Amino acid sequence: MCDEYLFTDDMKRDFICHPTADAPRFNNEGETLSDVYGKHSDEKEAAFRYCKWIFNKYRKYQAFDFAIRSHNTFTFAVNFKFVNPLNGCIMIAVITKCKNQLYFA
Repeated sequence: MCDEYLFTDDMKRDFICHPTADAPRFNNEGETLSDVYGKHSDEKEAAFRYCKWIFNKYRKYQAFDFAIRSHNTFTFAVNFKFVNPLNGCIMIAVITKCKNQLYFA
């Protein structure tokens, strides 16, 4: 099936889209930086705001389950789910320090 039937232009612009790769397991270590860090840097706060901005952008696609999926001293990653408007499938978005990726659940 062609990409145009699987991913919207927004999805292709915001994520590396994986049409056939297995989705990573959905994790939830917390929903805010305070849930996973005692204290965090301004850089982490800015990165977290970016992640929330992407999540809020996908609320038009019924985004839900925003969570920090993993963290360590240096960085964190988030994931959330939303409904693909082209086919009704649940998508898992994963945002890391290096890239944004999108999978079918």
